[in-house]
Amino acid sequence: MTPSAGKVAINLLTEREAELFTFLLNGKCNKEIALSLGISVRTVRFHVSNILAKYHVENRLALLIAHSRTDSRAASGWAAD
Repeated sequence: MTPSAGKVAINLLTEREAELFTFLLNGKCNKEIALSLGISVRTVRFHVSNILAKYHVENRLALLIAHSRTDSRAASGWAAD
C-alpha cells in the first residue's frame, strides 16, 4: 500500500461503504452489521469487498492496519504527495 492509498480510499467510499466502514472499525461481524443496517449479509459482504478493493488490501486485519497508519499520519501532520 502506498502512503496515500488509505487517504485516497476513504475519499472514494460511497456513503453506505463509509457507514459500513465504521462498523468494521468497531470489530462487528457481517451478521451484526446486516442486522444493524437492515440489509442482508450478502449485501454486507459485497460492500466489504468493495472497501477492501479500494484500500488495496485482502482482509479486514490489513484494512484496520492500513486505516490506523493513515490515521496516525494525519494526526502527526504527515502528508504524501
